[in-house]
Amino acid sequence: MTLKSNKYLRSLPVAMLALAVCSSVHADNGDSIDITFRANIRDTTCDMTINDSDSSSTIIIGADGKVSLGDIIKYQTSETASGPTMAQFALKIKNCPESVTGIKASISGTTSGYDGGTPKTILLPGTGETGPTGIGLKFSRVSAPTSYFAIFANETETSDNDAEVIKWSPAEIDSKQVDLVARLVTTRISGTTPAVGAFQATATFNFSYE
Repeated sequence: MTLKSNKYLRSLPVAMLALAVCSSVHADNGDSIDITFRANIRDTTCDMTINDSDSSSTIIIGADGKVSLGDIIKYQTSETASGPTMAQFALKIKNCPESVTGIKASISGTTSGYDGGTPKTILLPGTGETGPTGIGLKFSRVSAPTSYFAIFANETETSDNDAEVIKWSPAEIDSKQVDLVARLVTTRISGTTPAVGAFQATATFNFSYE
């Protein structure tokens, strides 16, 4: 984990793609969670979009925006990139200068204290009177659904380990797209049960260029 260093210092204000996850959990027909992602994009060297939206996007997890606590537990170690507790989305670039030959994005947010080692889970802190504990989000490529990216404490941190950050491959730069998936997981230690309630969390994608 190192401080970010860009060849193009003028891009230091880097793009920040804020994914605001707003939800409430209730016990109707079992413990269920209403999930939406809200994404906002700031100006950057390349024009960045999420699901082809230049300014904001809402991504719903689960059928009709509802996810059961049982499904979160069931699918959190699944080798697939699709399921009731996951949402796929695409980061896309356009209007990049020809001088841009490399793109890297780190993810920052409030991390879970139960990860151990390098944090890879964004904690969903409660915002209501009965806010949940022990529920989080992990991010990975659709092509590698269980290879999760690191979550950093602030926007100035990154890593030289390409497995911990979203380092765009030459093919992804050529296609101008990276396909990602967000997955709900439990964060409690073994033997504990996540609580249910309303929650909100933010993941910030910090871009740098070469």
